[in-house]
Amino acid sequence: MPHLTPDRPAAAPLPRAGARQRLVRGEVARRRAGAAAAPIVVLGGDAAFGRGLARPWPARLAELTGRRVLNLAVEGAGPAFAAADPGLMAEAARASAVIVEAAGAFTISNRWYAVGRRRPQEATAIRPPLAALYPELALERVRDVGRLLRLLEWEDRERLALVAAEARSVWLRAMAGLLSALGPR
Repeated sequence: MPHLTPDRPAAAPLPRAGARQRLVRGEVARRRAGAAAAPIVVLGGDAAFGRGLARPWPARLAELTGRRVLNLAVEGAGPAFAAADPGLMAEAARASAVIVEAAGAFTISNRWYAVGRRRPQEATAIRPPLAALYPELALERVRDVGRLLRLLEWEDRERLALVAAEARSVWLRAMAGLLSALGPR
């Protein structure tokens, strides 16, 4: 029987970084005596991680600039994730520059729902205010944040605007905290 898919070389396993040892897209920095200048570090979520892309934008940035770019983006992560991981923050502290992808506004726990620490795109709890806002929906079984938001939008966009406003507010505080922790660079 012929092969239905072309032979492809096995993909290299993704490295792990940070205190939680999350999968990241780029190499993990290794300190060597006489190593070149400190890398540029990218912290972010889905777009920088680039699942399914041969070369996400941080890899293209490295090619264009000739600089070493350390892609420490994590799928589904927002600013609170990086700020809470001492390993990622330590890598960022050693970098010559840090680029923060502005992502993950809905993957941060807020007064409406909680997200997972290891999987921020997973809704781990629907909080009472959200259940009260949408009493006609059985939300306790919805675990994917994206699916949850689509369901809320489909039911009533005006009520979803309340959820979105809170998520934006929490995201802005988390981003301010991350940028403050990173310092002036």
